[in-house]
Parts: sequence; C-alpha cells; structure tokens
Amino acid sequence: SLDLEKIGPAFEMHERFPDRVNSEFIRVIDCRHLQMRVWERGSGETWACGTGATASAVASMMLGLVENTVEVQLIWRLPGTVRAGMSI
Repeated sequence: SLDLEKIGPAFEMHERFPDRVNSEFIRVIDCRHLQMRVWERGSGETWACGTGATASAVASMMLGLVENTVEVQLIWRLPGTVRAGMSI
C-alpha cells in the first residue's frame, strides 16, 4: 500500500525540485487499466489531474506497459475514470 502522506511531501520538497513538484503515482492493473494517485505541490493529495492522467497513460503506452487505449482510474475519496487513446 502506498503511504502517500509520507511519500508525497518527500517528492514535493526534494532538493532536485527547488520550485517543488507535482507527482503522479501509477499502478498498472492490466494492459487496459491504470490506477493513479496525485500529490499536488502546496495542496497535498488531490482527486483529479487530467494532465497527469494523460501523461501517465502516454508514458505507459510508450513503455509498452499498456495498449494504445487505456482507462486511468483516479483514486481518492471520490474515484473517477479518464479514458485516453493514442496512435503511435
């Protein structure tokens, strides 16, 4: 289980990111499904990030972890789903 309350701030405040950073934490469920949690600088865990969901989907596609159409389930108190597709 991901301890986002501990890991999120460590990423946000790391010395390599002097202006702090937003982070997405991804789990590949299968070739068509990802789960994602978001840590946003200055806000903590958030329940939505369309840009992060899209970037996670594309990165997973480019790494060959998922097919060219994937659903990204955003996990938080109010889960939601984003569908993303790409032709390479």
